[in-house]
This record gives sequence, C-alpha cells and structure tokens, in this order.
Amino acid sequence: MISLADQKRKLRSIAIERRTKLAASVNTNRAAKLLELNFLSFFKPTQKVSIGVYWPFRQEIDVIPLLCQLDKIGCHCLLPAVTGRNMPLQFRSWKPGDNLVTSRFGT
Repeated sequence: MISLADQKRKLRSIAIERRTKLAASVNTNRAAKLLELNFLSFFKPTQKVSIGVYWPFRQEIDVIPLLCQLDKIGCHCLLPAVTGRNMPLQFRSWKPGDNLVTSRFGT
C-alpha cells in the first residue's frame, strides 16, 4: 500500500510537470502584464492597503511587475515566510530591491 506522503509526492510531481508544459506554451510576459492590468482594474487598490502576495516559484506566473506597481501606488505588499514545520505562515513586508532569503523548502 502506498503511503499518504508518497501519494502527495506523486501528485505534486504530476502537477509540476503539467504546469511546466503549460508554461512552455504561454507567452509569460503577456500573461504577467494581463494579470497586472486585470488585478488593478478589478480591485482598484489604494495607498496604505496591505496585500498578501506570493513570490513566483518555478513556472508560476510572474507577479513581480504587479508587486512593483502596487508598491508605486503605495500599497503595503506582504510575502509569506515559512518559519518551521507545522507552523503558520508569517507575512513579511516587501519593497522592490529588498533581499529575499531562500527557505529550506527552496521558496
């Protein structure tokens, strides 16, 4: 019988493979720009609003142009930080040019 951990590893591997194939078929610069435009037009963020975001990893869509635009607007961008096993994520302030530290999970 296959363990739950092995099942999760297998499913994660399949998902990563599918995302890699999909990313290869997409104009990633255009996708990032469309994400930025759609987000800004739908949510209309204003100064001093805090927004939890993510840093792109592997073939995830590049949200960095959006983050830079949010910073220009005056939003407070927060990135998740993994602090330990079975610990809740902590969100830490981010601004363009900040140095990021890679966690033990490679994120």
